[in-house]
Amino acid sequence: MSHLRRMTGLAIGALVVTLAAACSPGGGSGSSGGGSGAQDRGSSNSATIRQLEQEPTTIPITTPLPAKPPSGSTFVFLKCDVPQCDQQATAYAAVAKAVGWTLVTIPFVDTDPSTLATAFQQAVALRPVAVNFGGTPYALWSRYIPDFEKIGAIIIPSYIGEAPLSATVPVNVAGPVNDQSMATKLAQWVADDSGGTANVLVQSIGAYNAVVGWAKDFKTELAKLCSGCKTSDIDSSATQISGAGAAQSIVSQIRKDPSIDYFVGYNGAFFSGLNQALKNAQLKVKVGGLFPLPQNVQDVMNGSGGAFLAVSNKYTAWAVFDVALRQAEAAPQVPLAQQVFPTKLVTKDSAKVSDGEFNGPVGFEQQFETLWKVG
Repeated sequence: MSHLRRMTGLAIGALVVTLAAACSPGGGSGSSGGGSGAQDRGSSNSATIRQLEQEPTTIPITTPLPAKPPSGSTFVFLKCDVPQCDQQATAYAAVAKAVGWTLVTIPFVDTDPSTLATAFQQAVALRPVAVNFGGTPYALWSRYIPDFEKIGAIIIPSYIGEAPLSATVPVNVAGPVNDQSMATKLAQWVADDSGGTANVLVQSIGAYNAVVGWAKDFKTELAKLCSGCKTSDIDSSATQISGAGAAQSIVSQIRKDPSIDYFVGYNGAFFSGLNQALKNAQLKVKVGGLFPLPQNVQDVMNGSGGAFLAVSNKYTAWAVFDVALRQAEAAPQVPLAQQVFPTKLVTKDSAKVSDGEFNGPVGFEQQFETLWKVG
């Protein structure tokens, strides 16, 4: 286990202890036998779940910049082709305006190396302070590090899983420390909601290191919290997650093992249409995950029994910009403890329509501006 994962364990260790205490495998009425009959247990009595359902009110980053950042610099966003990147693009426009920087957005298809190469070449030519992109594995872009090193620019990846850090790649935003925190929170929901008896199908996607790492973390954390729970894996391809293929393969897997009564995945966009596919197949399986799309939230509100951990894609943009601004001022980056993103557990009890484009914490933009001395 790497140094980063050891620090991750320290950062959330207290949370794991709290969650384990809150989960009572013997509580509740138990599972009724999976894909054909997972039971709705109504509202949870777990204080931990109630806490996770609360809207966050503050950002974890508390270290202010030493001075107001100079205006006029350039920031490049390499925009991927999933819905969440559209939300980030909107946020980048707002944050660039707030600090007086120029934003250049370059679209690419993150599963197509040829578009990635073109995007990086265009970014280098702009000589920015920093460039950001999300999801693309380290192996696909590490070759461009020397190009950015030559021009004194930094690369700020996000949601990429494990990756080595350096002077040119100083921070891995929403990296392993964040993935493990989110895995722990979703594992607690499964353990609590199932009464300690869940049989969970866990989606992994080999094309995305962050998803692979998160899936492993989820299984590890669930095992700690719930001795009566069990898991199995399904690996979806990049082609499947871009359409209905992932949902179809998940339904097929559950039909092979009808004792499965929960499914969890990293991103609502990666198993689009799953609830409807399960309904069509007359399979009652509770769907959980991260980054809910509006339809995922609507399914929860309609009584699907599932739950999602909402993470603000707009917050991601501001957190990335925080790294760029600290780089511009030659200031230290914030410690790992301040890099864990605020989240909200979206259940039937806590869901709002707006959670499909979750923007919490409320007023986080002004909190960042205060830290940056630009408010």
